[in-house]
Amino acid sequence: MANEEFKNMTLQEKLLNVRSMIKPLIKKQHSEEVNYEFSKIDDIYDDLTPALNTVRINFDILREEATKKDENGYPVYFTLMPKADMAFWIYEADVDIRWTNVDAQDDVIDFTLHVIGSHPDAVEKAKGSGMTYCLKNYLIHKFSIIQKSEHSGEDSDMNTYSVDDSGNSMTQGSLSGNSTAPNGKQTNSNIPPVSQAIMPQNGQSVQLPQNAKPNQGNHSASPAKANDQKENMSVSEAENTVCSFGPNKGKTLAQIIKAGDIDSIHWIANAYRGNNEEVKRAAKILLNASEMEDGYLKASGM
Repeated sequence: MANEEFKNMTLQEKLLNVRSMIKPLIKKQHSEEVNYEFSKIDDIYDDLTPALNTVRINFDILREEATKKDENGYPVYFTLMPKADMAFWIYEADVDIRWTNVDAQDDVIDFTLHVIGSHPDAVEKAKGSGMTYCLKNYLIHKFSIIQKSEHSGEDSDMNTYSVDDSGNSMTQGSLSGNSTAPNGKQTNSNIPPVSQAIMPQNGQSVQLPQNAKPNQGNHSASPAKANDQKENMSVSEAENTVCSFGPNKGKTLAQIIKAGDIDSIHWIANAYRGNNEEVKRAAKILLNASEMEDGYLKASGM
C-alpha cells in the first residue's frame, strides 16, 4: 500500500522528502589494494531504493549517446588509449536519466550525465566503472548526502587511511605543510591533495607517495635507507615475498610463478596501487630477472 502522506505531492516535494530519509555514507577501505577510504554506489542504494519506493518515484536510465564519431560518421563509445607501460580503454557518452512521479506520471525531471570511464583490461569494465562513478557522484550531490570516515567520523576526502605493519588501522589528519596542487598553486600540505577525480570505480586507483605515511618517530628507518634496502632485494628474496591481497593472498611470488600465473606478476609490478610496496618491487625484480636471464619466469615456471 502506498503511503498516503506522499500521494498528492509534486515530484520536487517528494525528492525533498527522499533527501531527508538518506543517512550519511560511511567511507571504508574496501580493499587492501588501495590505501584510502571510499563509499560504494551500493551504499547509496541501500537507503535510496526504499526511500524512492516509499514516496513512489521511479528512476530510469533512458539512453546513452556517443559524444564522438569516427571518420565515417559512426558513433564511437570506446577508444583504446596507448600508455607507456599498458594500454587502456576509455568509454565516453552522454547518458539521459529520468525521475518520474508515479502518482502523476507527466510530472518528470530529465537530466543528462556526461560519463567517462577507463579500464586497462576490458571494454565493458570501462563502461561499468564510468557509469558507476558518475551515478554515484550525481546522487551524492542530488541528495546532499554527507560522507564520513569509518575511523575519524569526519569527511575523509582530505584524509588517507592505511594499515600499519601490525594490522592496526591509522587515519591521517587533514593536510598541512607545503605542496603544489594540481592547478599549480602552492597549498599548505606536506603531501599532495588526495585526488577526487580518480577512484576505484573508474578502473585506476590513486597511489599516494611514501611521505604520505604517518610519522613513526625517530625509531623508524629513514626513507632513503629503507628504499636502499628495497633496491638491494635479491631475486631469492623477491621469490619469497608474500602477496598480501587478492586471490593470491598468502602465496609467495615463487608459488604464483610455479602455478603459471605470470599475468599476476605483471599486474602486481605495473598496475597494483596498494600499500604493499615491497611486493610490487619484488615483482619488478623478477620481471627484470626474466629479461636479463632469457626467460627466467618461463624457466622458473618451473
